[in-house]
Amino acid sequence: MRKPDLSCAVEAHQLGRTPAHSRQAWKVLEDPIGPSWSRPPLMRRPLVRWLLHFPYLHPAWDYFLISLIDLKPHEGVPEAVLEDPAFEYELAAFAVNPEFVPDPDCVSTIWLLVPPCVVKQFGGVNSRSAIAVAESCVLACVGGALAPDSDLRRSWSASVEAELCRLKRDR
Repeated sequence: MRKPDLSCAVEAHQLGRTPAHSRQAWKVLEDPIGPSWSRPPLMRRPLVRWLLHFPYLHPAWDYFLISLIDLKPHEGVPEAVLEDPAFEYELAAFAVNPEFVPDPDCVSTIWLLVPPCVVKQFGGVNSRSAIAVAESCVLACVGGALAPDSDLRRSWSASVEAELCRLKRDR
């Protein structure tokens, strides 16, 4: 596996465990559902995906995938279920099946567990800004301010809303 794109060391005393480890993240560069010619017609193509390694966050798995999709209508794809008609994007964090070792450069190794740990829909921004929101959440996860586990899902709303406010203010 290649070196992580993002990493943050966590000292053992912060967890009450040994040894020290790091939270790591890799941008997934390949389409996780195959090239467009092999993609099932009912699937939405992710705008960005990140594989996160969080040892000790959950007792059963160490890896998570954060994925951003657009919810806009696409021909041949069922209409998205929107929490609000103004929402255009969905950010989701999934646990990765611990029976397989995921590789960010070989997406066939990334087997997601469902349902997702975290789902947050939002709108009012363009695709580039939506990707910035997703990547700010990844940075917050690696930095320790946010976690992709379902026990901590409430903090995601505040984090996404704060980044949306920052992006709108900086326009």
